[in-house]
Amino acid sequence: MPRLDGSTVASSAPRASDGAAAGACGEAAELAPAERHIYRDDGYSGVRLNRPGLDRLRDHAAFGEYELVIITAPYRLARKYVHQVLIIEDLNP
Repeated sequence: MPRLDGSTVASSAPRASDGAAAGACGEAAELAPAERHIYRDDGYSGVRLNRPGLDRLRDHAAFGEYELVIITAPYRLARKYVHQVLIIEDLNP
């Protein structure tokens, strides 16, 4: 999980069940993500790098809004390893 500056938790959760998992992870770490900080790309494939939820997460990360990003399903983040690396680099400004 990338470490970013800020004080909130973001979650890239593709499904409602993963959103609950992100909340549980946040609670376990004593950090509960607000609904506005849960990023979903329902209906979009992990093959694409231009997805609304992912774009919003990248925009918020560029402003240093997060201390921690929880990704509940890395295989949904990006299907190719090289794309995962690019996204992680984007999340660490």
